[in-house]
Amino acid sequence: MKHVAVKLNDGERTRYYECKDIIRENLVACFDVGAALLEIRDSKLYREDFETFEEFCSTTYRIGRSSAYRLIEASEVRADLTPAQAELVTNESQARALSAVPPEKREEVLSKAAANGPVTAASIEEAAKPPPKPKVAKDPIELDKTGFPIPAKLLPLWHRASDVQKLLTGVSRVRTALRDAQEQDDLLWRPVAGKGRDASWSRLQSNLDNAYATIGLAMPYAVCPTCQGHLTDRCASCQERGFVSEFWYKNNLDADSKKVRESVCKK
Repeated sequence: MKHVAVKLNDGERTRYYECKDIIRENLVACFDVGAALLEIRDSKLYREDFETFEEFCSTTYRIGRSSAYRLIEASEVRADLTPAQAELVTNESQARALSAVPPEKREEVLSKAAANGPVTAASIEEAAKPPPKPKVAKDPIELDKTGFPIPAKLLPLWHRASDVQKLLTGVSRVRTALRDAQEQDDLLWRPVAGKGRDASWSRLQSNLDNAYATIGLAMPYAVCPTCQGHLTDRCASCQERGFVSEFWYKNNLDADSKKVRESVCKK
């Protein structure tokens, strides 16, 4: 596309050359360069020689579009600061880091960066980070005997395992005491323990063993594999308790279901 020259007036042409000289002589001074580029772009001082601002930059100074706009942005960021704050921003990387900060927070961030040592792009980015959110203490997750998390709503009932243990301990003590009495042929307990392990003694021991096993069915062992502790109405496996005993888990649960539970617990 052929460029159609648009004449500048004398004042525009004079300023155009002045801006070009600033850029040529101070290309490293990014803020002066950026300000000059900004003026050329916004006032279209390039229009006598070039069709677009981008063409002006690439042809005259071999500056790509992104580089030119970064210089402009850097100059704008610095220009918005107070003189004292602007003295802290001495290069483009600092200004680029500051450009990511909302304008109303830039002076605050810059002051924070300066308070922690030399102001660099990295220190500006660090100062701009929001303060870490306070960690909220979480209640520790309790696991059943298989390593599966116990739903919170089951914990009050689960924690009553000590009630079951008291009864189990009591039955165990009775069994032990009667066994000792029988072995020692204690006259006091002969009507109960018998002599020579007769049929009545065997029945008593069997009843106590059954009592121990039956009471043990109340002891929490594993979150119910059927309802997963959600207390599904009329869950036959856990009887609406949300958990099952060790005996039930080891004898009533099929092998595939056990594998599923083990895989979940490993995760």
